[in-house]
Amino acid sequence: MSRLISLLVGAVLWSLLSTHAQMGLRISPLNYENVEKGANMGFVFGADADLSDRTAMAFDYGFAFDLFGDGSNTRESLSYDGYQVDVSTITRTRNFTLRSLYFFSDMAGGPYIATSIGIRTVILELDPSVWDTNSSFGFPAPAWARATESKTTLTQLGLRVGSRSELDGYYGEFYIGVGVNLGELDGMLPPYMAASDWSLSRTYFQAGYSFGIGW
Repeated sequence: MSRLISLLVGAVLWSLLSTHAQMGLRISPLNYENVEKGANMGFVFGADADLSDRTAMAFDYGFAFDLFGDGSNTRESLSYDGYQVDVSTITRTRNFTLRSLYFFSDMAGGPYIATSIGIRTVILELDPSVWDTNSSFGFPAPAWARATESKTTLTQLGLRVGSRSELDGYYGEFYIGVGVNLGELDGMLPPYMAASDWSLSRTYFQAGYSFGIGW
């Protein structure tokens, strides 16, 4: 599925670049999506192309990461197999999204409704520290108590509403949306994280603002 979507995105981008459609490049410095349990802020870079007075296509590359890389805001203390486990979770995501827009006016601008399909990669970094709850002396750390990284790829289907100005010089866009993540959500955690609060969301909500330059 992910390879098929990649080919589809490439084909659409090639067709847009080979036409003389009104186009634009943009950035979304404020983009919220609840990819995992809790709030997730990230950045999105994208391109827009008007296909007619009422329709347009858009392509997004988005990513989110732990800015300071220490997982201090996601640290948990768990019990597992006679050990106390202190673990930090750092989640990084990136996604490619292709979106089709329909405007409610005949000027390729203003309020719109859009559908989307995309690929989201989620990378989870774990770095546990452990101690034996039955001993006050030093002990060799178990084999599973090591830094690890796991990754999963999800397919996204989404619905979005918003308002975008025309692709003529500076333009801006406000949006909110909902969607579903299709794929394996539960296979990223090792056994010692079974009682963790960390989880991926099957459905997601997004909201944000973007601006760019059109020509």
